[in-house]
Amino acid sequence: MKTTNDISVLDRFQKKALLEVIKTSILAEVTAKFQEIYNGAIEPMVNLRKATRQMENMTAEELIGLAGV
Repeated sequence: MKTTNDISVLDRFQKKALLEVIKTSILAEVTAKFQEIYNGAIEPMVNLRKATRQMENMTAEELIGLAGV
């Protein structure tokens, strides 16, 4: 029998997993948009890699805010 505490822990893990999926999806969309904008340019691609590394370290909530969702 599950206790309230067990359900709470499960809910937190599910929420964290869902936020990671959302984060990955948003990161992929933002990266694709940057690549579309800077297609073929060397210097912007260096900036894209830096921006991508910075976004990888952001939380899902920060990325959602960045995306304006």
